[in-house]
Amino acid sequence: MKILADFSDADLLRETGEVLFGAHWQAEIAKKLGVSKSLIRFIAKGERRMSNRHREDMYRMCAGWLLNMLLKKSTIETLAGEWQVRVSIED
Repeated sequence: MKILADFSDADLLRETGEVLFGAHWQAEIAKKLGVSKSLIRFIAKGERRMSNRHREDMYRMCAGWLLNMLLKKSTIETLAGEWQVRVSIED
């Protein structure tokens, strides 16, 4: 299993961009990182390296997304549990 630190700059950028922003990930990542879309394209092709600051920003985006997913999962499980309790009480 790969961890974030194992990803090349290009792989980290592409994988994170597609998961977080979908089809228009290059423009969205460029906005979030405060860089040009052309720099993002160069990094995605492996022609340029990502700065340490930008890599750390990418890690933060991944962590924020993961936390959001965990909170949603917890909320869904809580709601599902409450729904099951209501159904069994009403039956």
